Amino acid sequence: MRSFGPVRPSWQGRDVFAPPRTVVMVETVAAVANLADIVAVDGVAAVFVGPSDLALAHGLPVAAQDDGGPGSDRHAELVSGITAVCARAGVPVGIYCDSPAHVRRFRALGCTFTMLAAEQAILRAALAEKLADARS
Repeated sequence: MRSFGPVRPSWQGRDVFAPPRTVVMVETVAAVANLADIVAVDGVAAVFVGPSDLALAHGLPVAAQDDGGPGSDRHAELVSGITAVCARAGVPVGIYCDSPAHVRRFRALGCTFTMLAAEQAILRAALAEKLADARS
């Protein structure tokens, strides 16, 4: 099932001889409910969470991922639950972050790595800022 993710990071490694790693997305209700079994599968190297999809799959608005946003307490419980299961299994868990504030929030909830926006989104925001400055 395709996720909400408006941008897609490249998961291809640069070293073509490196052994592949399996990183699983955990954000649906079923994936969260079965996470202990998922991380017990031999070869699962890490878990990655799309915070918007996690919210939407659990009936929360996308803004639930923001500190103080509607449903943010429930969203924090979901992320904390995921990170706790992963920590017990010794599996790193990462999450997509729209902002430095999200990095701080999700690290505090136990995420061990983050993705701070896709290059395309960062470049688009920087270009929009430069164009606005040039037009003023």
